[in-house]
Amino acid sequence: MNAPARIRAKGIPRQQKVDQACERAKPWLEEIAAVEFAPDGTIRVLGRAAFPAAAPKDEFESWAQSGKLD
Repeated sequence: MNAPARIRAKGIPRQQKVDQACERAKPWLEEIAAVEFAPDGTIRVLGRAAFPAAAPKDEFESWAQSGKLD
């Protein structure tokens, strides 16, 4: 599952609220890639699947993306 965790925060998101959102999202996400803050106070935690990798432009870039150049 790749459902984002949402918590309503009033005003400016505080670190504790962000930490809570990330902890709640961990069972559904392999790796946390981003945290979004909406004007209404919603905190969205997004996983890696929300950001698909761009197609490589050439063979060199495909090697770099696969980790063969490290």
